[in-house]
Amino acid sequence: MILLLSLILVNGLGYLLRYYDLDRFIIILGFRFHLSLILPFILFLFEKKFHLIKKQIKNINWREIINQLSMLLVSSILIFGSLILIKKADFSDPDFFYELGLSSLIDMPIYFIWNLPQLFMIGIVIHNEREKYKFSFPIIFLFLLLLFAYEFIPMNKEKLLPFNIYNYAAYVLFIALVFIQRKNLYASALTVFLFIWILVLLTGSTNISVIKNIIAKNFDEWEGFLEFSKIIVNYISLGFSGLMIILFSIYFFVTRTRIKANE
Repeated sequence: MILLLSLILVNGLGYLLRYYDLDRFIIILGFRFHLSLILPFILFLFEKKFHLIKKQIKNINWREIINQLSMLLVSSILIFGSLILIKKADFSDPDFFYELGLSSLIDMPIYFIWNLPQLFMIGIVIHNEREKYKFSFPIIFLFLLLLFAYEFIPMNKEKLLPFNIYNYAAYVLFIALVFIQRKNLYASALTVFLFIWILVLLTGSTNISVIKNIIAKNFDEWEGFLEFSKIIVNYISLGFSGLMIILFSIYFFVTRTRIKANE
């Protein structure tokens, strides 16, 4: 019920705010909360399951955090490093690389902490709803897929680009896979944030909200650190997401198998 009501309210309010060119973020105590992430959590609070919030906040599994962080970073370096070596990618602007590159690395922990509350909010909602359904993954994936649907509705002379939909669906599939695991929520939040951060930083983005909340508040558009050959430029985000989905699926499967074997 929470998921369905969230989708109706989020897309209704989100479309109106977008139509009138109003911000979809709410600022509370210096933190920015996106409408699509905070509204489902507000509805969840009516169930009064405060023990679940307390449990997730207190549960820090450093081993799981290190495992997921290492896997994401190492695989990203191998994938994009290989593209550079085979000359399918190159640095777009060396001077700009040092200007924004170093500052992005330094600021990354700050941006993560800034986004952690809203990532926790949607993560707690997912963990709560997961327990209600026997086949929870398709439901959670569909919920996350439709949570930002209003952002893709063309307005005025805008056109709906197929690649944007494909990339978005791949992102959501990976995020659903990570968040639905019975793992540490800190590890899930960090993995999701870094996944988006790496893609935006290296490949670029035209989404102002994503840029300002992930890498730099002073940019309205970011072309990315890397330039890709015309053959693969349209498939980079989709391919990277697909490889991460496969890699993390194998990791979670092996981990579950090992835990069951030790029970």
